[in-house]
Amino acid sequence: MITKFNHVAIVVPDLNAAKKYKEVLGAMFLKFAIIEHGVSVVFIELENTKIELILMEKKTLQKG
Repeated sequence: MITKFNHVAIVVPDLNAAKKYKEVLGAMFLKFAIIEHGVSVVFIELENTKIELILMEKKTLQKG
């Protein structure tokens, strides 16, 4: 039985939409880029977990 998890990661087409989480949920968020992996990331911090939104700068993820 899962009782707690650290975060959930979601690949998204637009990181600017993360601002809505801040407005609607009152969440804090951290935005940064991981250049060597070709991604930009926003962590939305909620009370008990985090949502990680990932924007792919390059086509580096495989579907499946």
